[in-house]
This record gives sequence, structure tokens and C-alpha cells, in this order.
Amino acid sequence: MIEQELVKAITADMSGDAGDLDVTLDNRAANIALPVDIEPSIAVTRLNHDPISGRFTATVVAPAYGDSVYETTLTGRSIPIVNVPVLAEPMRKGDIISERDIVMIKMPAERMTADVLINEADLVGMTPRRAVSANTPVRDSDVNEPIVVERGAPVTIRLNHGSIALTAKGRAMDNAARGDVLRVMNVSSNRVVDAIAIGPNSVEIALP
Repeated sequence: MIEQELVKAITADMSGDAGDLDVTLDNRAANIALPVDIEPSIAVTRLNHDPISGRFTATVVAPAYGDSVYETTLTGRSIPIVNVPVLAEPMRKGDIISERDIVMIKMPAERMTADVLINEADLVGMTPRRAVSANTPVRDSDVNEPIVVERGAPVTIRLNHGSIALTAKGRAMDNAARGDVLRVMNVSSNRVVDAIAIGPNSVEIALP
């Protein structure tokens, strides 16, 4: 109850622009004990809050209405909270992440690093580079586009030149996700060329 009222007071103090907040009290054992015939409610009557450091000093009274029977001063810090998409279950390399695999959790903004993915859309359709645990922030380096062409696999080479489109058989010399540039060998000429992966075992060469 105390933390909830402090969050409301700090949010109001910041004209509602605080976003999601949490608070930690310097005295984590702070508690308000009221007689059983008194309404169990509190109010923040005075607040001094520094939005940069998050430090605050607040006067809290109980009950919230009428004559107060309890008053105390509390100090602590407000902490911005962000919603972060995480995996609901562990996933392995090669698994494709769908919307059903994602849940949102709240985390202190100060624990976030610049490479943590904060948009669900950045995860959907991706695959882990390595095993990724559940309920932990996913970094940009933890996932990549699914491999659509594997090294050594036979591929269809599509050659486009204006309105002319030709196909040839080839072999991939690199792994590639959709849109990646890879080397492919034309099995008829043994010539190695650069191509762009456009789909499963399919690459494209744009002729000048």
C-alpha cells in the first residue's frame, strides 16, 4: 500500500509523464500499524522528489481522510520500469520465434543495456543464435534471421536482366539468411559468383 501511494504521488508530481515506476524504500521494513477501527488507508501529504536521481522524501499520514493517527517521513528512490519482450520457454538454435513464444515482463530501466530488444516485432520470425533462456532479456546478438540457404546445399540461381529471367543450378558456399549476400558456384561452369538469398535454397543475381 505504501509503495502504491508513493508511485501515485510521484507520477502526479511529474505531471503524469513518469511512465511506469517502482519505488524502493531506504527502510524496507517500513510498516504502518493502525487500530482495527481505523480505515486502512494512507495519503502522501508532502513530497520532495528529484526526477534525475529518483531520490525522494515523503511525509505519509494515515488514515487518508479525517484526523490522522499516524505520520512518518519516508525516504527512497523511484525507478523507471520498462516492458520487455522475453521468451516464455527456452528456445534453441534453429527454432523460429512466433508471437505465441513471447511474453512481456517489467524490468527496471537501469538494468537494461542498449543491445536489449524492447519491441516484440524485433523477435517474431527470428531464430536464436544459441540457446536462449526463458524470462530473460534478449539481446540483439542472441538472435538472427533464420538460415534459408545452408552451405553445401543445392540452390536455384535466378538471373534477372531487365525483362529476361533465367535459372541455373548451383551450390551454396556459405550459410545465408534472407537478404544476405553469399557465394554460390554454378555447377555447370564451376564459376563462383556472389548472390543474394531470396528464399529457401533460392538465390538471385541481378545482372547489370
